Amino acid sequence: MTHTSVNASRDASGDDRTLRGSLGTGSIVLMVVAAAAPLTVISGLVPLGISGGNGAGFPMTFAVTTGVLLLFAVGFTAMSRYIPGTGAFYLYIGHGLGRGAGVGSAMLALVSYSTVQLAVYGYLGPAMSSLITSYGGPEVPWWIFSLALLALVAVLGFRHIELSGKVLGILLIAEVGIVVVLDAFIIADGGPEGC
Repeated sequence: MTHTSVNASRDASGDDRTLRGSLGTGSIVLMVVAAAAPLTVISGLVPLGISGGNGAGFPMTFAVTTGVLLLFAVGFTAMSRYIPGTGAFYLYIGHGLGRGAGVGSAMLALVSYSTVQLAVYGYLGPAMSSLITSYGGPEVPWWIFSLALLALVAVLGFRHIELSGKVLGILLIAEVGIVVVLDAFIIADGGPEGC
């Protein structure tokens, strides 16, 4: 079983400013699956793809994407024997296409992930504000929820990585459960045209 340890260290002032704990294989798998965001895909992408795309042909994009990812996985796995580190795509792309391409891919990933994070906080703030208001709660500006979520994620991510893995696991199980229940209702009830 793979186990990645993160040891604590103290700086000159005695502050503990590094992550503590360890991530096992299960936590790493949960993080990868959570990054795929199953509920976001089902509730956001699929309705838009079916309504704004070519309707019934949209599910074929999942089959095509699966094929592309399987081809990628074969190459990625084959290269892993020759890459002497765990630096994600930077090392792989740098090893295969040169340092410049590796640095470019790292920068692209950094900008992409940062943009996605901003979009997520920009989406969750208004969603939470409207949810609370719809249940008779007070009207709170959306950005307060966004900042509260940002603070929560920062605390979980910075202070103890094992706790982050456990919280993520619980949320991912709930997310997959919601998708399964939604799918069951759609299969049982059908859409406007029926099943």
